Amino acid sequence: MARPEPAPDPSIFPRYLLDRHPALHARHPPSLDRRASLLRIADEFWSLDARSWAALPSAAAANATTIVSPPGTGTPDAGDEPPPPPPPLASDSAQVVVAGDDHDHDHAVPVPPGIVLRTDYGEGSDDAWAAFCGALRAAEREFLADQDQPEPEPSVPGVERKDELAMDVDADGRAGSEGGSDDEETARGQGDDDEDDEDEDEPLALFSFVSDPASTRFDDISNLRALRLLFDVSVRAAPDSMAPPKSPRHQHQHQHRHRHRLKGLRGLQETYDARGRTLWIFDSRSRADGCARLVSAAGDVATGDSWRARATHMAELQANLAARTLRIDFGGLDGWDYAERQRNMQEADAGYAAIL
Repeated sequence: MARPEPAPDPSIFPRYLLDRHPALHARHPPSLDRRASLLRIADEFWSLDARSWAALPSAAAANATTIVSPPGTGTPDAGDEPPPPPPPLASDSAQVVVAGDDHDHDHAVPVPPGIVLRTDYGEGSDDAWAAFCGALRAAEREFLADQDQPEPEPSVPGVERKDELAMDVDADGRAGSEGGSDDEETARGQGDDDEDDEDEDEPLALFSFVSDPASTRFDDISNLRALRLLFDVSVRAAPDSMAPPKSPRHQHQHQHRHRHRLKGLRGLQETYDARGRTLWIFDSRSRADGCARLVSAAGDVATGDSWRARATHMAELQANLAARTLRIDFGGLDGWDYAERQRNMQEADAGYAAIL
């Protein structure tokens, strides 16, 4: 009777990174940044043949050996030279500290959990982007205001609350004054305009806007490329939904369907370490539908999967995703954008050098 194969061990990937990193930097210039190094090694990792894969350290060896993080993926050894950080991202509001890049991060300032990345820079996109950001600001303001409202007190028959009496007095006062003088109305209008200007410049609590019109690095990029630009590549055990079925009759069909690094390969899946951040992408379709792509950094079906959500709903979704009170799984069905998944898989198959 054949012995069952051992469970996949995700720890073989950081060990492989550590082993391959010195050789990689011996072949490439020191200017090769951290994420570029990790992606090149990840390509090598996924392209290993069966014999090389079997020779990788086992889970027992990983437990018996202290695993040291490769440069840039954790705390470097005392003698390691810290690698240069990737180029900073341009932001509409403030410098965005992307997950994994803690070099200049002021930990006293909370980092918004959502990153809204603009990938549409065509003619007329500036107005659409401004309108989208405005709708998102309004949605966040409304959502946070709803969270701050106290629970209504139960009413008692025959007893009026003080705030209700105050509202009646205010209403009577406004009715008697006929709305105030023209000077008061003008001053009020100017104040509203000033508040609107301040709102446009004020950072959001739930989102950071990322836009770089002067460059083409974000122009119409895929979900996978956005993940690779913003986060570090990683590996985890493939989700249970991708585990081979127990019935031998469907074994071959299942293996053929899921034989991809973004979905499940040899029991492992390529993911991206977002460290609690959520990626939203504003694209050319956003002009018409007012939506953004919500991108999965570690997909239940495939990494990089996305679906579209309206700007008016994004604040509530983001708050629940950050609090881990919401999980998007479409009730076990595959409701993700198939065209975007195919685009991701084609770019992954082409390798790191083909897209960056």
